[in-house]
Amino acid sequence: MIDGLQVNNLGAFSNASGDPNKVLYVQMIHDRLGAMREVGIPLHVVDARDYHALSRTLEDIKPQVIVQLAAIAHANRSNKDPFSTFDHSFRTLENALDAARGREMHFVYFSSSMVYGNFNCDAVTEDRHCEPLGIYGGIEVWRREAGHRVQSGIRVCLTRSFGLPRCTASGA
Repeated sequence: MIDGLQVNNLGAFSNASGDPNKVLYVQMIHDRLGAMREVGIPLHVVDARDYHALSRTLEDIKPQVIVQLAAIAHANRSNKDPFSTFDHSFRTLENALDAARGREMHFVYFSSSMVYGNFNCDAVTEDRHCEPLGIYGGIEVWRREAGHRVQSGIRVCLTRSFGLPRCTASGA
């Protein structure tokens, strides 16, 4: 696993002042990292915004599959801080796609239904016209286009979440 441990991770939550869930979130992160260690999944602490560091790490570990999760996954935070959102959401995807170019591999990345805006129907397909909501939705459109334009033999899969259920601290 390659992770800079900043976004939605230790860097964000260990320094969060006033967050009533800080202790819970930090414990969940430690539990997740511990579980990965127990099954032998190595952690490479690398900021995916750093193209050269990411490229060197991918060259060293030679993955067969990349599942790219680096992004700001919160619409309100994205709209309040567009620079950071672009940096963590689009630049990380661009760097990972480029670093993977020329390799025989699968590349999976995730996006959001916010690319379609407010839709008033039960189902939406990928061929629907995009009407993105805010900075978050706009960047998700760019991410989709970046993945579609890869011409290097990488097998790319975009997975889009549509109102996936959210878990609360109590599990309810």
